[in-house]
Amino acid sequence: MFGRLKDQKCFNEGTVATIMAQLFSALAYCHDNRIVHRDLKPENVLFASKDPKDFRIKLIDFGTAEHLKPGAKLKEKIGTPYYIAPEVIKCSYDEKCDIWSSGIIMYTLLCGKPPFLGADDDKIMKLVLQGAIFFKRNERLFTKIADAIWKTVSKEAQDLIKKLTAMDPKKRFSAREACAHPWIKKRDFKPLNKEASERILGNLNSFHVLI
Repeated sequence: MFGRLKDQKCFNEGTVATIMAQLFSALAYCHDNRIVHRDLKPENVLFASKDPKDFRIKLIDFGTAEHLKPGAKLKEKIGTPYYIAPEVIKCSYDEKCDIWSSGIIMYTLLCGKPPFLGADDDKIMKLVLQGAIFFKRNERLFTKIADAIWKTVSKEAQDLIKKLTAMDPKKRFSAREACAHPWIKKRDFKPLNKEASERILGNLNSFHVLI
């Protein structure tokens, strides 16, 4: 997914909403059937076509997926540090771990970088355990570039990210609730200004090289 998006000449929330709507739909189907993916990340989201204007996606790599019995908890710590949910690190989780990961993916697509960056996996996961995702410079060690980008992103998008990444899984959105969020239902997205678009795509390119 990053490989396709970083080559785009322009960027807007509508593109991200199109991708996320399909991802939430796929997760809703999985979760309705008690399947937890457990390693949701951009590398496991592929475009169905090589057509640069075709944003249909496929969710892949169910090698770590697990069937979850009603009321049960999974215990194995598994996943990718940038996108792993805090309860997975604590080794007691359910399908809501996929929702957290989807929120991190959405954040990354709208900003160009994930919210938790560290020198190694342990440092990244330590930040994940601290939780709370922020959108303003005064809320964390926020760069001027990130602050400028989030000022251009709609409040509806930020609201959805917060609901996807609630620290308490019980308060976190389900995939079905995410599908029904106003930002996903929205069809009239204003294009980002050229500077913001270039910053996001530049961030995506840099992060894609990093991973």
